[in-house]
Amino acid sequence: MMSIDEFTELFEILTAAYPGHKFKSDDDMGRTIVLWYSMLSDLPNELLEAAIHKHILQSANSYFPSINEIRIKATEVITPESNTAAEAWGEVVKAITEIGLRPYDKDSNKALDSLKPLTRKVVEAIGFRTICMAEEESVGVVRGQFLKMYDQISSRQKQEALLPEGLREKINELAASAKGVKSIGDGRDG
Repeated sequence: MMSIDEFTELFEILTAAYPGHKFKSDDDMGRTIVLWYSMLSDLPNELLEAAIHKHILQSANSYFPSINEIRIKATEVITPESNTAAEAWGEVVKAITEIGLRPYDKDSNKALDSLKPLTRKVVEAIGFRTICMAEEESVGVVRGQFLKMYDQISSRQKQEALLPEGLREKINELAASAKGVKSIGDGRDG
């Protein structure tokens, strides 16, 4: 984990890159550094530096970035390009064409095993058999459902990847302990 001094040096890169952003006071800048440090210090120094540089070089905006924008860039640095929904559908079509549905074959999961993890997750949610057995006139509907579901799951995974590991664990703990809670803060007593 990086020190606050190491972090401050990286933060100064941002302040130099966005000279139009002025802090109200040194105290304001100090509080901002402490907040940013608490939200980004889980990232290795090299990754954070790469994310900052990537943001500076790729951003069309002239305003100071948010913590979220820097975390997005860090995620982009360490995550290889993922498929688009259309490319994932191409994977499915290839698996159907090359392997097909083999219900009595000992390698019946071969088609699913050929898919990337996210693509496989979506195919399993819809059902590989359902996709394979779709009538010609309903293939477009199945494809549309696949594309929509793929984008939703991909988006959720990207959002979860932005959270620091400790926060993700805390959220999961809170979600597990709140299973019996019906509503929070609805303003009604009783």
